[in-house]
Amino acid sequence: MKNRLLVMKNIKMNTFSSKDALKCGLNYHDLNVLVAEGKISKLERGIYQKAGKSSFETESFSVILAHLGEPSAICLWSALSFHQLTEQVPEQVWAYVPIEKYSHLSTVRVVRKSNPFWDIGIETVEGIRVTDISRTLVDALYDKKHISEAESFNMALQALKEKKTTIKKLNEMAHKLGVNKKLKTKLSLLQGNYV
Repeated sequence: MKNRLLVMKNIKMNTFSSKDALKCGLNYHDLNVLVAEGKISKLERGIYQKAGKSSFETESFSVILAHLGEPSAICLWSALSFHQLTEQVPEQVWAYVPIEKYSHLSTVRVVRKSNPFWDIGIETVEGIRVTDISRTLVDALYDKKHISEAESFNMALQALKEKKTTIKKLNEMAHKLGVNKKLKTKLSLLQGNYV
């Protein structure tokens, strides 16, 4: 008989899908045993969480990311809320996904991208993948479709005043994402208003 807890260590995320568990060598019987032993919790159909690893906000984000699978990351309005850059709490969880991925969950707002730069400005916090503060602000400043220019500018200015980021970090992130030329004027205005 295999040691289920040793196999569980191969699952890196705190919240995971049954597909993730199957890939690591657990079967449905193993999952049921681990739930009965209190080692994991069943959050919803096909979504599990390791014991003692949740907070209310990160639990909902973790469930959504487990549903979406890899790669995916919390972004835009949800990331702004997560980093306390806005008082607005979005009704849906916003997440970057590859362009070919869809979700039919009403609680999810997928932002489909052909190249979301998975290796730039995305961090794992409390077991969830989320855009970091600088990436979130640059994305908000660049994305006129989902966030107004005035809102994104005011959130970036507030983040600078609260020293959550710097103009230098925003410029570096814009350059890494290849949007520095399009954001040059906005970043100059931020610097002028912040100084």
